[in-house]
Amino acid sequence: MWTHAAEATLLGRAAEPAAVAVLIAFLPSDEARRVTGQVIHVDVGLTLG
Repeated sequence: MWTHAAEATLLGRAAEPAAVAVLIAFLPSDEARRVTGQVIHVDVGLTLG
């Protein structure tokens, strides 16, 4: 199932927990102060395909 899901993404791989952790760390930072009201998909392009 995971292999099939990974192959369905634009990048051909599955999202890793570290990618989600980076986003979680970024959002409360000063660098993200202009990011508001967004839905951010951490799915290596699955929602774009």
